[in-house]
Amino acid sequence: MVAHGSTRSRWVPAPFGLPQGSVFGPLLYIIFTANLEPLLAAGAVRSQSYADNLQAYAHCPAGQAISAVETISQSIETLQAWMWSNRLRFFSSKSLFIWLGVGQQVF
Repeated sequence: MVAHGSTRSRWVPAPFGLPQGSVFGPLLYIIFTANLEPLLAAGAVRSQSYADNLQAYAHCPAGQAISAVETISQSIETLQAWMWSNRLRFFSSKSLFIWLGVGQQVF
């Protein structure tokens, strides 16, 4: 609901996240997501935030690839749990996993 002076809009339920186009949307998004970088860093995963998404990544030598995948997987589970507890939704269908390296390391 939005109030301006004595005028009020109708109530619209928002069980997850923030209503798109809301006045407080950008500020509330920043407040909600401010804890994500430390949360991921605790699991040895680095991150970068963009306007409305997050990039999480880990660096490793080729010999530690399995360990890095396990680390990222655990961090994703932690992130999902944190988001659920803060009434945010994790869209796995919009998430990508990309493996980068030279040809000898990737194949």
